[in-house]
Amino acid sequence: MVKAIRVHELGGPEVLKWEEVEIGEPKEGEIRVKNKAIGVNFIDGFIMRLCPLLQGWKQWEL
Repeated sequence: MVKAIRVHELGGPEVLKWEEVEIGEPKEGEIRVKNKAIGVNFIDGFIMRLCPLLQGWKQWEL
């Protein structure tokens, strides 16, 4: 299990939830990256308020 900050509903910083999540082993062609620190910036706040269920930027491609 790893710790993750997740968003399940529309809103501001108050909707951020600190959760433990299960991650699987990397598949072929994938790697696992260990983060020591992360940041939250303006675009993250925009996504939290308008699009909380998007899973990454690929869904924004046209």
